[in-house]
Amino acid sequence: MERKGGLLGGPYVSLRQIAEELGVSRQSARRYLDRAGIHPVMLGSGRNGAIRYPLGEVRSWLSAKRA
Repeated sequence: MERKGGLLGGPYVSLRQIAEELGVSRQSARRYLDRAGIHPVMLGSGRNGAIRYPLGEVRSWLSAKRA
């Protein structure tokens, strides 16, 4: 689930990877993340930009959710 790199130099994860980890649709995963207050980061611009989520925040949220 980990990817390194990006504009800010930190690890990021895609919505698809999060959805697969949770076993839900991307729409449901996005809704969960919104409710948890985890906001995406836009890497690049325009149609070729990638929307990613900070891996550290996602891991913390998943840990709390599974506890």
